[in-house]
Amino acid sequence: MKTHANRILAGLLATALPSVALAQDTATQAEPAGATTLGSFEGVADTVDSENLRLHTVQRKSVSDGGKHEVVLYPAIAQLNSKFTSHLGAGAQYLYHLHENFALQAQGMYFYVSEQTAFTEELINTGRQAPQAATALTLLWAATGGFEVTPIYGKFAFYEGSLASFGLVLSAGAGVGGTQIQLQGASGDNGATFGDTGMKFVGQVGAGFRVRLNENFLVRLEVKDLVYTAKVDAINGCNLEDLTALHGGKSAVNASCADADFQQSGDVNLAKRLIEEPSSDVLNNVGVYGGVSYTF
Repeated sequence: MKTHANRILAGLLATALPSVALAQDTATQAEPAGATTLGSFEGVADTVDSENLRLHTVQRKSVSDGGKHEVVLYPAIAQLNSKFTSHLGAGAQYLYHLHENFALQAQGMYFYVSEQTAFTEELINTGRQAPQAATALTLLWAATGGFEVTPIYGKFAFYEGSLASFGLVLSAGAGVGGTQIQLQGASGDNGATFGDTGMKFVGQVGAGFRVRLNENFLVRLEVKDLVYTAKVDAINGCNLEDLTALHGGKSAVNASCADADFQQSGDVNLAKRLIEEPSSDVLNNVGVYGGVSYTF
């Protein structure tokens, strides 16, 4: 019985094998000319007949950042939350990439426009209302040091199939900044005047994108928040006692009072009014930073 069964199985195999070989032959002949082979898995080839299909596989970054220096120029820094104050400036940043995704950074910025907004002036001129001195404090310059991390990076296609790599960057740091307060508005007879309110502690946090165009050049678009403490108890180094004396035609009490820095005759009286009621605040200067950088 077993011998008979074996003979039947052998006959079936002999009949089936030529059919399998013929089917494989037919499939090979039917493969279209010019088909693009994408790859193989266990000897089975996958083919497509479209020239437009391209598969970009996940791979390592073409240029490594680890151990490199990076110099960034920010020709345009614009404040986004301009309610009482308005800032427009430029800056620079230096980074040393300790590892692929971690860098130490130092940056500086200067605001060539640092003044009260038209809204603030309108409040003063029409409603005889003004924000507290600390709330209207403006930032003239800032210098911070900290770190930058790149938790996510990838690539995208642009301009006829070219590839560019990008990274999401997060930064944080701390430092100091120079502050000033506007005494008279730009609509005054002699234009805007300002008083120095000294250096303040500045913290910085930010996030944005860093796009590599080639081995050395990159572009950056970031949003950064400069957080600085604001307490106004002296203007141009003159406290309330000094300003009271100056307003009465006497000499300043403290040697640190730079009374010559008051630009117009009414500035002393305006400064005295601002600090008669002490004020303090924590201000956020949220700005968009557009820049270019070079790595080496």
